[in-house]
Amino acid sequence: MDTLCSCVGKVDTTAIKSINDISTAVMSCFMTDGMSLFVEYAGAKGLDMNDEESGKKFGEEIGRALAIECPNFRKLIMKAMSMDEEKPKKSD
Repeated sequence: MDTLCSCVGKVDTTAIKSINDISTAVMSCFMTDGMSLFVEYAGAKGLDMNDEESGKKFGEEIGRALAIECPNFRKLIMKAMSMDEEKPKKSD
């Protein structure tokens, strides 16, 4: 987690203009700094990364762990939440 948290901490939050930007930044950390750790951890847990449902659950588990253990990730979550609140609501 420390490797991913460190990478997320390097994200330039001023450049983030959408939730998609946040997703891209976090995925970039997974694909660069965290990929080998991600695969190693998945293997240790006995997960079949070819199984889409297992991969999704594993991703959610990693997200929860980052939200708990990584202040940098929490900052991105808060930014995403504030961006969501700023969206105009559709009226019926």
